[in-house]
Amino acid sequence: MLSFYKQVLGIPPASFSINYQGVTMEISVATKRVCAIFAATSVLALGAVTEADAAPAPSVTISGKAYRFNHMDTPIPGATIKVRENSALSTVTDANGDYVLTVPNDTNVTPYIESGDYTPGQHYNEIDLQTFHPRGEDIVNANFQTPSDPEYLGLKLILSVESRED
Repeated sequence: MLSFYKQVLGIPPASFSINYQGVTMEISVATKRVCAIFAATSVLALGAVTEADAAPAPSVTISGKAYRFNHMDTPIPGATIKVRENSALSTVTDANGDYVLTVPNDTNVTPYIESGDYTPGQHYNEIDLQTFHPRGEDIVNANFQTPSDPEYLGLKLILSVESRED
């Protein structure tokens, strides 16, 4: 058969071997293109790549902690965390201020903490985190440092920032 390729087609045969889990296969074919196709399909047939490996995850998680601004020892329990691009995506921080938010994979997501009276006598202001674009990886330590009203007003004065009434 190998002489057929050389005599009839005028192409010298290509030869290679594949070793998978201790089994070696010697393969001879006429063209590099056929070799590449055969090698790729052999790897798929042997189970080296599965459909699950190739399919991206439909969702990932963003997790972190909500703290009082400049007081990392003061968590904010019961705070609502949402996504700016889709406010239906939300979660609530636990007693330690920790949260886990499930978001779609491979899309822009900007987590924010809603303003609210999460601690008696303390009103916290709405803060956005940066926009993330998860690419199949969970995002950890996406922490919020949220100012209370006195801290917010002080920062507003120092930075000369305008604010909305809401």
